Amino acid sequence: MIISLFAKGSILDLLEYRKRQAMEAIRAMSANQVMEASDERLQEHFLGKFDLDPLTLYLDKSEKKFEEVSIETRDSFTYDIPRGGSLTIPGVKLTLRIPFSGDANLWEITPSMYSLNHPRGQIVPLGRDGIGYLTISVSSSQHQADAGRLENDLNSQLINVQSMIGNQISNIQQFRTELSRLVADAIRERRSRAELMFGLAQKLNLPLNQKDGTPVVSPIKVERRLIVPLPPSTSTQFKAQPGITDESYELILNAIRSQGRTFERAPGTFQKFDEEELRDVILANLNTHFVDRATGETFCRRGKTDIHITEEDRAAFIGECKVWSGEKELQRGLQQLLSYLTWRHCKSALIVFNKDRAKFIELLEKAPAALRNADKLFLQDLVSNSDKGEWRMLFRSPEDDGHEVTVHLFLFNLYVESSGSDKS
Repeated sequence: MIISLFAKGSILDLLEYRKRQAMEAIRAMSANQVMEASDERLQEHFLGKFDLDPLTLYLDKSEKKFEEVSIETRDSFTYDIPRGGSLTIPGVKLTLRIPFSGDANLWEITPSMYSLNHPRGQIVPLGRDGIGYLTISVSSSQHQADAGRLENDLNSQLINVQSMIGNQISNIQQFRTELSRLVADAIRERRSRAELMFGLAQKLNLPLNQKDGTPVVSPIKVERRLIVPLPPSTSTQFKAQPGITDESYELILNAIRSQGRTFERAPGTFQKFDEEELRDVILANLNTHFVDRATGETFCRRGKTDIHITEEDRAAFIGECKVWSGEKELQRGLQQLLSYLTWRHCKSALIVFNKDRAKFIELLEKAPAALRNADKLFLQDLVSNSDKGEWRMLFRSPEDDGHEVTVHLFLFNLYVESSGSDKS
């Protein structure tokens, strides 16, 4: 059926309605759902659920068709037609069939800027492959048919359609910016109410305090940008899980970064240290910055090369030190690191030292690539500082898809030419 396109409802009204829906859905979440998921996971869910997928035309896959047809005319000047009557005459039709993707409902929605001359067309809904079809056409009587005019008329319709879609996209882009801000604010407000309900002010944070003279730290988050379902709403009261704060995490990483730069400035001194000895230097530096209220030593050894912060005998932060010995070994180190971290949202550091590869620049490509290819555990790159030799990524736990682990990868260069042959 041929319809007038972009002619039914206002996109501004539709977008405002979706904003209201999103706010109502966030307010309706149970406190357990709020506390079981990170802010980022909640934002992913609601931004994905209430987003609009704009229309996209695939003109390179379009098909044209020219055919004979019968058309109805009311041209009483050319034909002997009674007043108010019509006549069926031989004609021709030029048709363009264009694949499209996106929300097919948008074919009926008027953008904020539009032409009063609405294009007409036929819409075939999206199939299982996510592709639908738009058909637009022009026709003429056979004796008046002109190829150039038919082509121009069809192109005019197509340009009108493209202009309407372009204006819709501008409206949707602005909507996404506004929705992102509204959703973030609403989630923060909903979490604040949930925390108040559960009395989490004293329970959420792991007891990690800085020594006198250093800035104070406070609560916990993990980043992710992927459409995911909300945790199920249950009658069981949420039990807060420990975790270091974002501020503490950055301070820990800064301390590791500073010590690593010291290693790099004097590679001849530290190149002869093994993994455990390098770990101990970093450990000592970390324990000059932080003190635990209970034991006096926040960062502790576990295994040969690990730096742990533990709570209830489970790791909330871990740093793993490795000397570079190839991509496979780095992936094994990642697997080991992820297996240690069993809280729902964990933060970690993987600290890698290059001691015998002269072509360090090659390792700057190999190391992050190896982690991204680690047995389907990699979820995404996270925003981090742009320091050379550092990357931040999000992984899932190999034991539980619901556990997400932030891994900050450091790659420090301790190679000195006199230390031996290059094994790169």
